[in-house]
Amino acid sequence: TMNAPDGHVWDSVTFASYGTPSNCNEINTNCHSSNSVSIINSACQGKTTCSVRASNSNFGDPCGGIVKRLRVSMNSKVN
Repeated sequence: TMNAPDGHVWDSVTFASYGTPSNCNEINTNCHSSNSVSIINSACQGKTTCSVRASNSNFGDPCGGIVKRLRVSMNSKVN
C-alpha cells in the first residue's frame, strides 16, 4: 500500500520491478516482470492511495523457485 503525500495524487512510476531488484532500484534482468510498471500505473495513477499485492498471480513468475519482492518509486503531483 502506498499513500501519496497530503494534497497529492500519484502521477507517474519512476521505477517498478517485481522479481529480485537490487537495493539501488536496479532491475535484475534475470528475474524481473516486464509488466511491473504498467501494473503499478494502472493501480495507482491519479489516486491518493493504492495497494498492489506482490505476487506471481499479479505479475507472473519471472523466475521460478526464487523468492521475489516488489520495489516501486513514484512521483506525485498536487491534487
